[in-house]
Amino acid sequence: ARVARGLLVVTQGGAHAGHLVRGHRGADACAVDDDSEVAATVGDGLSDRVGEVRIVHRGLVLAAEVEGGVAELVDPLDRTRRLAHLGFDGTPAETLAGGPEAAEAVCEAGRILLAADAFGASWKLIRMTVEYALEREQFGTKIAQFQSVKHQLADLAARCEPMRGLFWSAAYSFDHQPTERALEAAAAKAHITETAVEIGRRALEIHGGIGFTWECDVHFWLKRTMFDRTWLGSPRAHRERLARLSNW
Repeated sequence: ARVARGLLVVTQGGAHAGHLVRGHRGADACAVDDDSEVAATVGDGLSDRVGEVRIVHRGLVLAAEVEGGVAELVDPLDRTRRLAHLGFDGTPAETLAGGPEAAEAVCEAGRILLAADAFGASWKLIRMTVEYALEREQFGTKIAQFQSVKHQLADLAARCEPMRGLFWSAAYSFDHQPTERALEAAAAKAHITETAVEIGRRALEIHGGIGFTWECDVHFWLKRTMFDRTWLGSPRAHRERLARLSNW
């Protein structure tokens, strides 16, 4: 499939209008270079190490034409999202205003949205697990009556709801406190996505053997939280980044 017209790309280098040149499989961005030299690539965002993630980018470009761009669809862990490797070879592109700051703002917005998505997935998993516990019987009793199950469900809710303020605060900072934007986004992305995966695993365990099957939707939401945790930097990477931003 060809790359769609109007594709926004975060780039590592390039400050002038030109072409997206020779992208590499697995890279999430290519540099703009008027001389059509081989572009440097940005990390895939999946590493635990900040240095490998290369969080700081150099600008935004708009791939205005479909010629010279190819999208190779991949089979992701979370099949509710369509992902592809992008390839560029002389694709016409326009550098957008804003430079590194604009590129980083796009990445921060993505991190905040991933945190919010993970929060929503967490509550969905909790509600599904409560409904299952109210229906599933063991030893002639609904498992929701068992004290150990009650405690686990209460613990999941107690861990989930306070996270709402984290991504709300990050979203507010994105709009109204630019100097706090990176710090708030890193905190929300690190804590919420990590906790969401833990909630998903606990929910699957309470469902028992059925939770591992395709007939049960729990695994869809667990995989979604795992994607949210990994994409655009892991919790470890963002905690290290948070420490640097706070001068720790």
